[in-house]
Amino acid sequence: MNKKNKFVELHSSKVLITGASGFVGGYLTNALVDMGVQVYGLSRRTTVSKNGMRYILADIRDKDIINNIILDLRPTHIFHLAASKERGSEVSGFRRSYEMNLLGTLSLLEACVRLKPAPKLISLGTCEEYGQVSGPFDENMREIPVSNYACSKVAVTDMIQSFVLGHGISSVILRPSLTYGPGQGSEMFLPLLIRSLIGRLNFPMTAGEQMRDYIHVRDLVQAILLASVDSKANGEILNVSSAVPIRLIDLANLVADMISPSCRELIEVGRIPYRDGEAMNYWADNKKAKDLLSWSPEVILEDGLKETVEHYRRECVG
Repeated sequence: MNKKNKFVELHSSKVLITGASGFVGGYLTNALVDMGVQVYGLSRRTTVSKNGMRYILADIRDKDIINNIILDLRPTHIFHLAASKERGSEVSGFRRSYEMNLLGTLSLLEACVRLKPAPKLISLGTCEEYGQVSGPFDENMREIPVSNYACSKVAVTDMIQSFVLGHGISSVILRPSLTYGPGQGSEMFLPLLIRSLIGRLNFPMTAGEQMRDYIHVRDLVQAILLASVDSKANGEILNVSSAVPIRLIDLANLVADMISPSCRELIEVGRIPYRDGEAMNYWADNKKAKDLLSWSPEVILEDGLKETVEHYRRECVG
């Protein structure tokens, strides 16, 4: 069965997306709308519909409102992408992360248990959950999270799996490595690097010996869609990665050469110290996702970088 036929059941589905206005959420929304799926997105800021999706104003932490929305909407699938991505080790940050990420997910799970039949829940975790273990990460490793964000996401993973076992919820947890592609915000290393070099600005960075694993956003969306229709992965944690690590300094030089050979001079290597507890060998095995979802990354890093560079080049010119 080809991938197009695998998604037949989605054509008549009704989908709710949390985090629909984010980077990955935007790509996922477009893919679902192109299939003719009814797509609804939860938002704390807007109810303005766009791109074929209707927004519903709600805070995911408000369990009563979330319960009413899900019971009224009766979605067949929930794609849970919303999360507080604040990172740090301050105690206050842990509280904020747990309130948004753990309690927000609990609101969804409580409503799913009440709805019959319950919607299938696809939850987006992160390879950052593995923390202080050396790559390649595999799904059987015991996580040693460092940041408040990663720690809260591990708790979310455990809670979802408890609901799968204890309440019969159908769910898959995906752990992507570092996602990239056109349209990503500059809070991330790669788009900030590209925009800086296109603008002929100096780019301070660490010594760049960290190994990183980048997955193109379209490959991640493909894995999300496959997880939503494949029953073999129910209750599982699946890494979504390229499984091909690259040193950050090599990545920076590769991007610089794509923009202009002289851009290497703008990269200020070693100007920034490594973060406390920073993972130096961050990459993930993807064999389980290949086996259970019949998924493989299709976008080669160099091709994805060229596409991304051209996007930001056009954006800067415009």
